[in-house]
Amino acid sequence: MIKLLLQGYKVHEIAEARSVEVSTIKTQIKGLLRKFGCSRTKEIVQIIRELNIEHLF
Repeated sequence: MIKLLLQGYKVHEIAEARSVEVSTIKTQIKGLLRKFGCSRTKEIVQIIRELNIEHLF
């Protein structure tokens, strides 16, 4: 899912690509936000890019 976020996919596009409900993706994003200590998905993407670890996803 992070790879798709890095590529600029929206929540509904990620859900469709992974064949899951939008609510599932939202729940997963909430978990990521907590782990990264962020309030917005764009912040997660920015952190990953700043750390230059995009290749891990």
